[in-house]
Amino acid sequence: MPTKVSEYMTRKVITIQPEAGLREAFFLMRDEAIRHLPVTNEAGELIGIVSDRELRRPGWVDESPDIGHEYN
Repeated sequence: MPTKVSEYMTRKVITIQPEAGLREAFFLMRDEAIRHLPVTNEAGELIGIVSDRELRRPGWVDESPDIGHEYN
C-alpha cells in the first residue's frame, strides 16, 4: 500500500494573519524552525502562504541591526 500524505503532514499548523508585520513572521518562522507560514483570515481559512525565501534579504532587514546578522 502506498504511503499517505497524512503520515508526514504537520498536525499542529502554525499560522499568521495578513495584518502581521514582516518582523513577526520572520521571528515566528525562525523560532519555530519552519520555512513556510500559512496565512489565514480571522475565520481560520487559508488565504496564502509566505516562505522564508520571500523574507530573505528584504530592505527592512538592513534597517534592523538586531536581525541583520540572521542573513549573513
